[in-house]
Amino acid sequence: MKRVIIFIFTSLAFSILNADEIINIFINKQNEKPIKRELKLSPNKDGIITLKLTKDELGKNVKSVAIYPNFTQANEGDDGYFVSSFGEITNFTKRNVSKMSHWKNLMPIHGSKTPQGTYITFVKGMKFAYTYHITKSEKRYLQYISFDFKKNPQYEDIVVDFIRLPRSATYVEMAHWYRNYRIKNDGLKTIKEKIKTRPELAYCINAPVVRIMVGKKPRSKVIEQTPETEPKMTLMNSFENIGKLLEAMKKHGTQTAQICLIGWNSRGHDGRYPQLFPVEESAGGEESLRKLIQKGKDLGYQMTCHTCNTDAYSIADCWNKEYIAKRQDGSLSTHAIYSGGRMYNTCLKRILEIFPEKDFKRMADLGFHGLHYIDVITSIYPYECFDANHRMTPSDGVKYATEIFKIANKYMGGSYSEGGVDFCFDTVDGCIWVYPEVWIDTKSGLIDKRVPFWQLVYNGIVLSTPWNKCQHPTSSDVKTTLKFFEYGGRPRCEFAPALNLYPEHRKNSAIYSYAKKMSDIYSHFKKIAHLQAELMQYHGEIAPNITLSRYESGTEIVCNHSDIETTYKGEKIAPLTYKIFSK
Repeated sequence: MKRVIIFIFTSLAFSILNADEIINIFINKQNEKPIKRELKLSPNKDGIITLKLTKDELGKNVKSVAIYPNFTQANEGDDGYFVSSFGEITNFTKRNVSKMSHWKNLMPIHGSKTPQGTYITFVKGMKFAYTYHITKSEKRYLQYISFDFKKNPQYEDIVVDFIRLPRSATYVEMAHWYRNYRIKNDGLKTIKEKIKTRPELAYCINAPVVRIMVGKKPRSKVIEQTPETEPKMTLMNSFENIGKLLEAMKKHGTQTAQICLIGWNSRGHDGRYPQLFPVEESAGGEESLRKLIQKGKDLGYQMTCHTCNTDAYSIADCWNKEYIAKRQDGSLSTHAIYSGGRMYNTCLKRILEIFPEKDFKRMADLGFHGLHYIDVITSIYPYECFDANHRMTPSDGVKYATEIFKIANKYMGGSYSEGGVDFCFDTVDGCIWVYPEVWIDTKSGLIDKRVPFWQLVYNGIVLSTPWNKCQHPTSSDVKTTLKFFEYGGRPRCEFAPALNLYPEHRKNSAIYSYAKKMSDIYSHFKKIAHLQAELMQYHGEIAPNITLSRYESGTEIVCNHSDIETTYKGEKIAPLTYKIFSK
């Protein structure tokens, strides 16, 4: 055993001449005492320290690995901060002993700005399997990462880059370093580049996402449903009634919108995935859907729909256990109980081979065209499939998901997905939210504020909405509006009335209220819509609770989150208001 450990660390430290940084590594193995090693590593000419732990070197009995850089530590009272991939800022202030962790991370980067220097930690290998930690013990702050191989078996080498930036750098420069890396190394293109040949994407810069539910089955005690035992689908909006909503939107001033129909497919939203067809008959069937799509286009809207490639239900007419992802013990991978019953996780390798080409071609034939929505994918980590006939690692899953989005792009003109998890964005055009509330730390007491770290990387590359509680700006919701403008959001609107559940005498008033609210959102969004295609170049506070966001055109947005009036460039900004300064 000693020979193995020595081999690990001599190979890691193959070039340590003039070493000036220390990294401590803790390795836990089955039925053995934890192993600690201290490495002294030198940065390369670009200021990057690379740490690599290969699968062969670590062996098969490793339970966990923790990596503690000495240079991502600070003392209570030090200047500086830690920043997570969620944009959570931790200052080194006096507070009670505490800790926090994220086992899911939006991007494989986080940063530290301490008296020892300014660093980015960039997890390049096993990036879907690490946990981000901050601990506050006595008067010491520590930022580190760990890998739990019992939860996530090692599927590739651990590779971590530590990038040293100038001491004066902030979270803005950290984000921009990563943005430049992604553009240079991964082929990401800006929206301005893409719209030269992508009219569907060009349209969406100025178009809020409007998602309308057609129908959905309630959750049921029937876990493995059949056509005889499945619960009855609730029809929220027939295709005819959706047409009335679109007409009212246009009449009241919503000039552009990307309409996404949810639950148009057989038995509604999550009703029988991966089965999509026939078009849900109770909503009007295929002929009525075609008429609705054409009506929407005539009104000037892009008409798209909602589908899913990660979930499957045994009620589907195309059900087969073969394309379900398998766990290590060979059992079928499952998730939750939803509208279609037991939700099974699909193997994206097999799904890619079976469904997208024929399904997207058929959806395009109905008339759908625009940025097609595929649920879930960018809101989760790619999961593993251990089926020997179609083995899939998380890194493989990225490749297969990307190919699915490429097929959507081919037939529909573009694609978007759910969350802001950082993969497929070389192909996917947008996400309907970036930060999920359930992943954000609210209990540790270690978060002092939040900043648009993700937007400093991806605004101008990926269309986005900040998070579920910040879906759109409205004049009646001041705090949400301020955050929406600070983060440069694109509206995501999911509040269409369920007209089929309204009595006849109330339908017209429901349609009117919906159209007026949409008009309000649209009028707010018009002011900043063009910024969806611009890189965010700066973010910071110009005074306590008063933020400044600056874009590449020079346009600036000042959001006054405080209860006192402020002045910027000679103009007064009242409490809880924003002001846009155009170059």
